[in-house]
Amino acid sequence: MFNPITTWSILLKLLELKPERKSKSIKANQQLIYRFMIRNNYSFRTHTHVGQSLPINCFTQASIFLNNVWDKRISNGFYDAIIGNCDETPVFFNMLPNKTIAKKCGKTIIIKTQNQENCRVSVLLTVTADGGKLPPYLIFKAKNQGLIEKNLQKDEYVIKNLCFVSCNENAWSTKNIMINWYNKVWLKYLKEFHDFIEEKTGFLILDQATSHLCKEFVDLITSGNQEVSFIPGGMTRFFQPLDVSINKPYKAALKEKYINFCIESGGENIKISRMNMIKFICDTWYSENIITKDMIRKNFKITGLNNKLDHSEDCLFQAWSRMKEEVPLTF
Repeated sequence: MFNPITTWSILLKLLELKPERKSKSIKANQQLIYRFMIRNNYSFRTHTHVGQSLPINCFTQASIFLNNVWDKRISNGFYDAIIGNCDETPVFFNMLPNKTIAKKCGKTIIIKTQNQENCRVSVLLTVTADGGKLPPYLIFKAKNQGLIEKNLQKDEYVIKNLCFVSCNENAWSTKNIMINWYNKVWLKYLKEFHDFIEEKTGFLILDQATSHLCKEFVDLITSGNQEVSFIPGGMTRFFQPLDVSINKPYKAALKEKYINFCIESGGENIKISRMNMIKFICDTWYSENIITKDMIRKNFKITGLNNKLDHSEDCLFQAWSRMKEEVPLTF
C-alpha cells in the first residue's frame, strides 16, 4: 500500500530535491513530470461515477424558476451584495484524491488511509453575487450540545467568528441547523451590511433540500423584508453557483492539504482531529488564491441569476445552453 500521489505532490518533491527548478515555469516542471511517468510506465488512475439525468420538463421548470428570480429582482431592486446562495457539501476526514500515479499493468490500486473512512463533516458554504464569502458553518457527527460540541466552541476560529460549529447524530443540515445558520451567518451579515438599520433586505437562492423547505425556516426568511427562491430538483449543477464551479476546486484544495498532512506526519496511524478539520476548512475557504471574488461573480453570471436587467450580459448565461446539450431532442 502507498499514499495517493498527485502531480502537485510530485512537483513539491521535485522542488525540494532540485531547488534550481524553482526558476522554471510550472508548465516546464509539469512536462518533466509527464516525461518521467512515460519513461517508467506510470499513468493516472481514477474511479468513475454515474451521471444524473435531467427531468423531462426541465426547460419548463427552469423558465419558471428564472422568471421568478428576475421578477423578484425587478420588483425589489435587489443588488448583488444581498443576493446569496448557500449549499451544504460533505467533507470526509479521509480526503482521498480521485487520481493517483501507479504502474499501468495493475488493475487494482491499494493506498494507505487514516482509518477514518466514515468520519465526515458537513460544511454550509455561503457566497454573494458581488463575490463575497460568508463564514462557513460546520456540522460534525456528535451529540448535540454534548462535550465534543462544547470543546469545539473553544476553537480559535470559532471564537473569532471565522466559522460556526454545531453537532448532530448524522452530521447533516436540519431545520434547527438552518435556523441557526440564518441567525448567525446570513442575518448577521445583512445587519452589518446595512449598518444595523432596521431594514434587512436580502434574497436567498437555495436548492430543495428538506431542511431548506421546512415551514419554520421559510417563514423565518419571509417574515422580514426578504425573498427566497428554490432551484428545481436535479438542476443545481446549472443554477446553483456553488455547485457550478466553486465546491469542486474548494474540495480539491482540501484534498491537497490532507495529502500534505499525511506525508508530513510520517506515521501510519496519524488521524485528523476535528480541530485540524476546522483549520483546513477555514484556511482553504478564506484563501484568495483558491476561491477568488472574480470566480464567484462569474458563477452567478453563468447561472443567469444576477445578469444585468437590460440583457446586455445574456451572452454570459451558459447554463441554458449546457442544459440543452444534455437533453435529447424529441420530435
